[in-house]
Amino acid sequence: NNAKIKWDYNGLAYGIYGGLFYVSGGIYRTDYTGLVEYKNTWYYMVNGNFASGYTGLVQHTNGRWYYIENGIITWKYNGLVKKGNEFYYMSVSELNRNYTGLVKYSDGNYYKVVNGISNGTPAKVISSGTFSDRFTWKLLDANALIISGKGKMSNFDEASDTPWYGSRKKIQTVIVEDGITSIGDYTFADCTELTEARIADSVAYISDSAFQGCGKLKK
Repeated sequence: NNAKIKWDYNGLAYGIYGGLFYVSGGIYRTDYTGLVEYKNTWYYMVNGNFASGYTGLVQHTNGRWYYIENGIITWKYNGLVKKGNEFYYMSVSELNRNYTGLVKYSDGNYYKVVNGISNGTPAKVISSGTFSDRFTWKLLDANALIISGKGKMSNFDEASDTPWYGSRKKIQTVIVEDGITSIGDYTFADCTELTEARIADSVAYISDSAFQGCGKLKK
């Protein structure tokens, strides 16, 4: 047997009976827990062993937070991840400290994120209702209007016919959820404080008058 110890090797290595282990200075280190890059993939190691069953958040030595799925960083995850009582907003599996806005979590609630972190309290529904038989609207205390449903929205004859017209000056964000295929006449018209509209990819048509009078709309 001509095998020799590589005392200068630092990184990951496979064991003779399988498994992936962390090696430093040629020695298997059971005192190491953290992230290690190996062949262009980042692995999460616990006590020197590959933590293939771990899914959750990990802070790297560079101070950044990453979302781990089954022991590795996939660089594909976008959304909220719960940490204690807080939520962290991840963009391509990394905490995005530049993001401020509303994000929907898997529990169906929207959470207000500031600099990448939410305090874990969902935005409250101030008022809500239905329209056009199969669509639901919710006005949140985060100055957001959420529209959900399936199919094509009916047109409104004028802006004042919308059920949220009385709150139009409070609305800063509009979110049209997936499943809606068109936005009808005057749907969000005269929402003068509206600065952001998030439209689902399912929407194929938006009426020319849908955002009439929304002079502050940027997105």
